[in-house]
Amino acid sequence: MKHSFSWLSIISIAITGYLVGMLGFSIWDQPPMLPTPVNWSPQVTWIGLPNPSYRLYTRQTLNLPDRVKRGWLRLSADNDFRLYVNGKVLTQEVSILRNTLGLGGLVQDWPQKLNDFRPFPSLRPEWVYLRAPKDWKVTYYVDLTHYLQPGKNAIAVEVQSSQQHPRLLLEGKIYPVGDLEKAIDISTGTSAWKVSERFQSRQRLHWFDADFPDQTWPLATTLDPPNEATYSRLSPLVFDRPLTGHWITSSLSPSGETWLRTSWSVSVKPQQAWMRWVAQNECSLLINGLLVQHYPTEDSQTLHLSEVSRFLHPGINTLAVHLTPPLTEDWHVAFNEPPQRKIVSQFWLDGWVENAQGTPESIIQTDSSWQSLESPIRGWEQGIGAAEAAIQLNLPNPDQFSRSLEGDSYALNYPHWLWHQSIWWGLGCLFISIYSFVLGVFWRDTAGIKGATLDIGTGLLFPGTMFLSVMELLKHRYGISERWLIFAQPHSDVLILLGFVGVVCLTLLWSCIVNRHLGLSPTPISGVILWSLWFILTWIGAIALGLALADNTAQWPMVWIVASGFILWGLALLFWQQTQRIWTDGITFWQQHWPQWGYYIIVVAITLGGFILRAYRLDAMDLEADEYTSLDATRGILATGAPVTTSGIWYTRGPIFHYLLALWLRWVGDSAMNARFLSVLFGTATLVVIFFLTRAITGKTGLALVVTAILAIDPWELWYSRFIRFYQVLQFVTLINIWFLIKGFIEGKQKRYQYLFYVGVIIMLLIQEGSLTLLPGLFLCFLCSYFPLEWRKDKSIAIGCFAVMGVYAYNIGFFIVKCLTPVVAISTTTDSYLKPRLSDVTGFFTNFFIGPNWMNLIYTVLFIAGLVYFLQYPQKVILCLYTVIGVNLLCQTLLVYVVAARYFYPIYPLFIILSLYGATCLIGTISQPWNQQLSSQRVIQKMTWIFLAILLLGNLEVEKVVGAYSDAIAIRNTEILDYIQSHKQPGDIIISNTSAVYTSIGGLDYYIPHRLSIFDAVYARNGEVIDRWGGGKLLTDLDQLNSILSNHNRVWIHQFDRLQPPKSFLHAKEHNLYKTLGDSQFETFGAQVKLWKPEN
Repeated sequence: MKHSFSWLSIISIAITGYLVGMLGFSIWDQPPMLPTPVNWSPQVTWIGLPNPSYRLYTRQTLNLPDRVKRGWLRLSADNDFRLYVNGKVLTQEVSILRNTLGLGGLVQDWPQKLNDFRPFPSLRPEWVYLRAPKDWKVTYYVDLTHYLQPGKNAIAVEVQSSQQHPRLLLEGKIYPVGDLEKAIDISTGTSAWKVSERFQSRQRLHWFDADFPDQTWPLATTLDPPNEATYSRLSPLVFDRPLTGHWITSSLSPSGETWLRTSWSVSVKPQQAWMRWVAQNECSLLINGLLVQHYPTEDSQTLHLSEVSRFLHPGINTLAVHLTPPLTEDWHVAFNEPPQRKIVSQFWLDGWVENAQGTPESIIQTDSSWQSLESPIRGWEQGIGAAEAAIQLNLPNPDQFSRSLEGDSYALNYPHWLWHQSIWWGLGCLFISIYSFVLGVFWRDTAGIKGATLDIGTGLLFPGTMFLSVMELLKHRYGISERWLIFAQPHSDVLILLGFVGVVCLTLLWSCIVNRHLGLSPTPISGVILWSLWFILTWIGAIALGLALADNTAQWPMVWIVASGFILWGLALLFWQQTQRIWTDGITFWQQHWPQWGYYIIVVAITLGGFILRAYRLDAMDLEADEYTSLDATRGILATGAPVTTSGIWYTRGPIFHYLLALWLRWVGDSAMNARFLSVLFGTATLVVIFFLTRAITGKTGLALVVTAILAIDPWELWYSRFIRFYQVLQFVTLINIWFLIKGFIEGKQKRYQYLFYVGVIIMLLIQEGSLTLLPGLFLCFLCSYFPLEWRKDKSIAIGCFAVMGVYAYNIGFFIVKCLTPVVAISTTTDSYLKPRLSDVTGFFTNFFIGPNWMNLIYTVLFIAGLVYFLQYPQKVILCLYTVIGVNLLCQTLLVYVVAARYFYPIYPLFIILSLYGATCLIGTISQPWNQQLSSQRVIQKMTWIFLAILLLGNLEVEKVVGAYSDAIAIRNTEILDYIQSHKQPGDIIISNTSAVYTSIGGLDYYIPHRLSIFDAVYARNGEVIDRWGGGKLLTDLDQLNSILSNHNRVWIHQFDRLQPPKSFLHAKEHNLYKTLGDSQFETFGAQVKLWKPEN
């Protein structure tokens, strides 16, 4: 144990040193480019519609006599938006429907995001019960200069919100060419913006075109000014400041290359520094010898906008440029001569440092003060070597450039970044080593503790290590969430470092008081230490509050909570005897009066809370397409005894679930909410199963309560517990089967559990055929746990396996014969969805371990840490469960075509159980030696438990779960169906790309496939190709559409919004045609319906 304990100290020093070093790196060396609150002009206000609506279409028309010098705008939209200028989409943030991609998740310009976190490429949007993110907190900047033209111009914005109050906040200026530079204000609240609640077209002109007649559009309703802060990492000066400086070049060198440099004097360490530059031909730009950017080809038409504050230091900085023109066409003829270049390269740049007030200083620009070199020498980029004055040319033409926003250029300087981080890691480890040793020596002599000094010191620092780890994990967990703004304040890293010092002081204070109470502190100096620690703790709290008060930012709640916790904790420690007596008396009373079955009261309370969360406002969201599918098949069972859908096609997937649902609806009544309530019941019952399964696996009742409580409010569990589909029932049955597997094959050979397991597996496979991917993991657990196998006694195992596979084979065969005959080969693939493949080797693993909204990231860290622990200290049942999860993910990766998180939803509770159990075992094992050595009544372990609880609570975004009941991100189709039914006339037909919703009103006339990759989306019936849901005839080309329009006077077109248009050019063209065909009649969140008439 002593040897392993020493290694533990070394590992703890490495981790703590890294975390402290990274804080030092971001505080004193390279502060990150953080977002700041946008300083909107006092006259700017939000605008909206006079009446409630899910959509806002707003436009402003302006006439320009000539081209413009510059023009820009910044906007915040509640919640998704598209910005058009003269009919062209300039930027958008459209992430509606299943928005689990985070705050501003689909913004086109990544430098406009609030941080440098990048999305995981394989992560798919998934259904979770969360409210829509507040994308309006992100402000986007757009340069208009290149897109405005002489004459009539239109700036248009489409905004869509999950609630019926879309808003737009926009501020912008346009500077026409003229003697007097007078800006045209285009801001909301100060200029005339016209609005509509529907998409409109007039004679092939759409609402966002410049010539669209908008005379009948009313003016926008002026709302409140921007009282809540919006954030951006950009500066308005990047767009609003005039271009200064001249093009420069140098005399032609023998090689045709150009070397330019200048000095940039900076008075203080800059918070933000910007450069705008244009180059002709290949260009490398360096500051102080560090590469800022390199471009192989430049055409002098792209204006690069770069933030360079982390390249600069107070004093004189050297900016260097290397330009290389292309070779001549006959460069290869004369091998012994220097390569010939075509032209002399030109370069333009201006830049500045922004002070705290947002005004520019330390301005730099290209002019005759720059230097040029005939040829470079070693160190030329840092100012070494003689040079001559550069040649100054003409002024740049602002409207010829297209702007390229490139953000923080230092983020791409990996060598310098890694080198400095390594240095700070080393310094952090050195500091922690010395501090641990000094602390160990001092505390050993003061408290009379025996043991290695380094071990004592690292033990006392371990709660601080846990605090830093928790903060770092939460910072990454919130990387795409509004909560990340807590860590985006100017002094957030300083506050974390102060928190680390405060936690260490609390640990020392607690240990000192406990040791004094136990009589282990013989020296009289311990009283001085006690009050000194209390003084330091108070001082830290005062500094933290002072920083928060100075910032006046969103950190206030966190600082108040932490400071209050420190103060209350410190007071409790100061009055330790009274606190200990109260705690001891409370524990004694609990043990004497709390019965053995008392934990069941807590289980009932958690289960009741979970039931309320699942049953409350079941109608808060409209039915999804999959829900319509299952409900339609169930109603077919109720009507005919077979799962016949509205289209006439049999839907044989999940027969047990659909017949169970039919039985339930026969009993309680046929309605969508009653159908959802069946999932509510199974979701609630799953919580009870989770409690007993966790307690059986881990032997810890407290842990079982925690796991159950977490899953009771988990947004993914809540979604499928309110969803008409077989996933929740499948999870319930899968967890029970895991219990049968453990009892019948892993922990023992009890026949009754084996028989129940076979029955459970058959039920599981008949609920969802795709659960076949669970069987290899279960079989592997059997092989590793059940031996020796006695064939005479265990022949029932072979019989059970054959029975399971026989039933499954019959189900699949029936499915193929009944539902896939005849095959219609119009999909993007006619391949099987379940066969060996390697098309996406990271998709399932990424979606499982990262999860929607990154909510599984922390669980994954605990899961992996637990795996390392259990490999060192094996537990057969736990390793079997790890095997089930790993093999299931591997099988899905290799066999399943569609990457979707819902396919591993049945094993999601196992993931949470193993994550938390691994963390608890690891904490107990790590803290045990320190608790024994410090003799302080498990102070280290108790504080570590506290920080684990903070980590788990911080991972739950409860406010988003609660907000989902009123601000859901689901598509609103019910209102559209009601509108069509109330306005439909005899002879009308309906075309839609969302066919499943029409099963509730008898079917669909024509179906537009929104994608051609669903292997059983369409079928051949009576010589026609129809969709499997509403029975609509397949509509795939414009000739069919022309024929339909020629033969009908009224055609309803109902479409749901796509996040992006189809990648195929032809499909994208058709998509845009349907989007603009007919007059919009009614629009909701995520969908719209239009009516086409011959006069259109």
